[in-house]
Amino acid sequence: MRNRPRKSRGYTVIEVLVGISLLIIASSGVVALQKVATQGNGHARELAVATQVARSWVERLRTDATRWNSSPKTGQVSDLPQTVWLNQVNAAPLTWFRPTPSAVLGSPGADIQGNDVPVVNLNDAFYCTHLRLSWMFPEEVIRADVRVIWQRVGGLGGFGNQGVCSDNQPTAAFSDPLQLPLARYNFAYLTSSIVRNKAQLQ
Repeated sequence: MRNRPRKSRGYTVIEVLVGISLLIIASSGVVALQKVATQGNGHARELAVATQVARSWVERLRTDATRWNSSPKTGQVSDLPQTVWLNQVNAAPLTWFRPTPSAVLGSPGADIQGNDVPVVNLNDAFYCTHLRLSWMFPEEVIRADVRVIWQRVGGLGGFGNQGVCSDNQPTAAFSDPLQLPLARYNFAYLTSSIVRNKAQLQ
């Protein structure tokens, strides 16, 4: 007997459903991976900008130190009080504070690209800078800690529904986990030394 050719068969409904299910499962994995990659890239960009903001503040403190030329160790009256921010090393040592805005040296608030935010718009700042000063070598070298803060999810909504750089935002709250849900914020820290300007003494 001759073998009769088999009739071509189409796909059954079950086979089609299984194929679609596998495609959906594979696609969901790709979508989830893309979401994680996008979030990671966004966080890396924000961290890079925050680090740059912190570096710019170290340079601003060094610029502020150009007003600090004399000290009791040289037999002269210290002119440290004439500085804009460095004078806080004696007024409030080892205490975090938000630097007062300066028309010449800059603002503590920065937008999402790291540019200074005008004083009148500090509530809209994406990043906020805090400083902490202490003596490394009395009357000669100041240790400067710079802390840049921003929210994990962009926008406002800081402590008490205030912006992260608002006047009503308590600086001390960012060091006390009992007062503030710190998990909502990201922090970038940078430490440097600020040396008294000795150009006029040489």
